[in-house]
Amino acid sequence: MRGAASILGGGMLLLMGAAAVLAPLLATHDFAAQDLSAQYLPPGSSGHLLGTDLEGRDLLSRLLHGSRVSLLVALLATLVSVVIGVAFGLVSGYAGGRVDAWMMRMVDVLYALPFLFLVILVMTLFLGPRAGPGGRVAALLIVLGAVQWLTMARIVRGQVLSLRSRDFVLAARALGAGPVRILLRHILPNLSGIIAAYATLTVPRVILQEAFLSFLGLGVPEPYPSWGRLAAEGVRGITAVETHWWLVTFPSVAITLALLGFQLLGDGFVRCAGDRGGARGSSRGRRPAGRPRTGA
Repeated sequence: MRGAASILGGGMLLLMGAAAVLAPLLATHDFAAQDLSAQYLPPGSSGHLLGTDLEGRDLLSRLLHGSRVSLLVALLATLVSVVIGVAFGLVSGYAGGRVDAWMMRMVDVLYALPFLFLVILVMTLFLGPRAGPGGRVAALLIVLGAVQWLTMARIVRGQVLSLRSRDFVLAARALGAGPVRILLRHILPNLSGIIAAYATLTVPRVILQEAFLSFLGLGVPEPYPSWGRLAAEGVRGITAVETHWWLVTFPSVAITLALLGFQLLGDGFVRCAGDRGGARGSSRGRRPAGRPRTGA
């Protein structure tokens, strides 16, 4: 991975990940502890570096613990989308013909639906008021992952279409290898770079969507904080008399830095995948074609 921007993005994410892992040690207060005598303390107040909220809870502690929730939800939802999208794209691209046509029409139909509306609809229909925090988080992971796999499926399908006629795939088929073995041992390893690149670019979209859903009250439930929920609480604290700007500013900055870090890192992965693909294509005149990595 080349470029100062990619290194910067990776460094930002490394710091955020360390802060999330070490949140119980770095937090100066219990993120759920209330102190009504310390309501709306501004940043820099004694014992509260970033201030407090309506219930006197320390904002820095809630941001640190919120990073654990937001990043974990984003990574797990991205993993769900990668598994679904890669499997769908592999089958569609390798099968071809009518199977490919029908599977891609399904993707087109799902693309036409407003995915945030779909997420809100599913969360509302399948999660009643008695749903526990664990059930809501699991549903959130599944729903966010289920609406993010479409782009991954198209990308993988296009790559498979270009690889299935290569010599190493034809040779494996001539030796009696079945479709599953060809896909898993010969085609999938050659897609690892592009899959990792676009998975990295999927994470910031999931973070933004989780923040939006938490802002609407459909995300991670209380008492667990997330960056989106903290921003929503800050907006509700804005009145015509007082703004309490820190309650909105600091969660928004955390979301922005996470989005920027993943975007910079993802762009670096995309460039690396493109450079590797270009180098592989330019070397066809110097060596026999069809020699990518295989599992054989």
